[in-house]
Amino acid sequence: MQKNNEEKSSPLTKGITVKKQTSRKSNSLVLDHAQTISALVIILANKMTGSSSALYRREFDLGTTEWRIMALLAIQPWITPQYICKEIGFDKAVISRAIKRLESGGLVVIRPNPVASRSFELALTNKGFSLHDKVVKVALERERRLMSGLTQQEIDQMLTTLKKLLDTMPKVNEPIEFSER
Repeated sequence: MQKNNEEKSSPLTKGITVKKQTSRKSNSLVLDHAQTISALVIILANKMTGSSSALYRREFDLGTTEWRIMALLAIQPWITPQYICKEIGFDKAVISRAIKRLESGGLVVIRPNPVASRSFELALTNKGFSLHDKVVKVALERERRLMSGLTQQEIDQMLTTLKKLLDTMPKVNEPIEFSER
């Protein structure tokens, strides 16, 4: 018998600790956030986003969504909002509002999409690049601090693993058939 009310892993839950909850129905299952990869990734992302949001707003008058768009545009200018949504993983309305703020601040320039007449493309302006160059230094320092307890091998492995996880998202988002028990 396993300790701490943990159930044995099935092939579907390999590496995930599933505990029987003792404070409710005896057959209720709960996920142990400390042992669930998706929960830990979300918690880490929320904490990083929350603290960077406050910092970027205070120091640069910039939200994290605007910063993510600017970082992407620094690498790939003249891309569409649809592409930005796909790459960043945000809702179209969130990206649209952020683009409007960037445009009104003179940080991006917009032009018609030569391929799709109902769409547009955007790129950073000189002012946008100037702000990007300031923010990226802060972002890289925060990343350095976050990774300071890891070896280079651990960082490389984490990058490889996270990229693999991103590649599996289409499978994760497929419909799930389940029955009530």
